[in-house]
Amino acid sequence: MSFTVQVSHGSDKHQVEIHGQERTVAHLKDTLSELTDIPSESQKLIFKGKTLQEDSRPLCDLGIKQGSRLMVLGRKFNADQEPSLKEVVQVCSAVDGGEKKLDGIRDEITGIEKGFVQSELVADACRGLAKRCVSCGEFLMQNLEKLDAIDIPPTETLIRGKRKSAIVRIQALLKRNDDLIKRIDACRKSKIELDQYTNNNNNKQQTDRQTKLLITTYHNVYVQDKCFLTVANAFFLKLFDDIGVFGRVERIQNCLNM
Repeated sequence: MSFTVQVSHGSDKHQVEIHGQERTVAHLKDTLSELTDIPSESQKLIFKGKTLQEDSRPLCDLGIKQGSRLMVLGRKFNADQEPSLKEVVQVCSAVDGGEKKLDGIRDEITGIEKGFVQSELVADACRGLAKRCVSCGEFLMQNLEKLDAIDIPPTETLIRGKRKSAIVRIQALLKRNDDLIKRIDACRKSKIELDQYTNNNNNKQQTDRQTKLLITTYHNVYVQDKCFLTVANAFFLKLFDDIGVFGRVERIQNCLNM
């Protein structure tokens, strides 16, 4: 069972979803520390005018249910006074920029997929996008390593929670980056297949034109001067064989109808 409560902090109001009847006051405080930047141990939760004293008490036992309203009091962390928190915040800010770059790459890939990029420009566009994806991946990994290197005391639950959230976010962005690379490869493969089809089609059209010309010439020689028929047969059959249409009656008939 899950339900939602409203928690006020100053002028801010937070809708907090509670999952399970066994959720305690401590669980709610941990959630609020993420939303308000107030450490769990510094929070004062008030419900119906009374302060919730026992962190181990289930919320349902205290009469907290769907639509209940609570208030939280406490002092926020000061990033300037907490160097480790400041480092985490800096990494999160940098990751924001990385996410915007991925958004830009995604939009350009979508343009290629929808045919908004000229065919002759697709290959170069894909190469450029692939390089940008590699750069974004390296940037995200560097920030992941920065988070891992931050020394946070076990008692600083808020900062540790923020770092964990940042790590999960970066991992999701790395997965997204990998998916974009796959889409780029698919665009590149489609371009190669299109070029092969176009080349094959052009070669077929050229062969058909050659075949029609040879058959027309052969016919004219036969009609105009039958005494050269034996020589003409040997000459033209050799040409038919050279362009790979010798004996292909259906193809020859199609050419004559062009």
